[in-house]
Amino acid sequence: MAALLADAPVALAQESGVIKGKVVSQTGEPIVGATISVEPTGAGAFTDGEGHFQIEAAPGKYSLQVSFSGYAPQVRNVSIGDAPVQLVFTLRDDPRYAEKITIVGGRTQVSGRDRRHQLRADPGGGQHRDQPGAAHRRAVLQRLAPDDR
Repeated sequence: MAALLADAPVALAQESGVIKGKVVSQTGEPIVGATISVEPTGAGAFTDGEGHFQIEAAPGKYSLQVSFSGYAPQVRNVSIGDAPVQLVFTLRDDPRYAEKITIVGGRTQVSGRDRRHQLRADPGGGQHRDQPGAAHRRAVLQRLAPDDR
């Protein structure tokens, strides 16, 4: 019986392996909040403020997928044994997000009576007056276009 108990800590230590790693961009900057998924277990983790992650799993073969918005996901197969596995994932820009989006704004100058009527237009036919925030919207509109009476 004592021999069985003496071997127990060794057996427990071998039941779980560790995957440690870091996720960075092409420029070497850490990616904070990247998702690491472990298949087929469904386990996972997020990177910390310095791009690091750590996952514990039983010894075996796994597929790790790392993803983050704006970057192409990356998949790597790993084998976990007795020694910790150290990985660095370098995510590349996703070509689907390569185009820049430009938002252009402008305003049309409207003066006097036309301005007041434009701001007070009610496309909802007055139905929104009892909705939450309606009084605040009316107060803002009143400040923008006060009565000239």
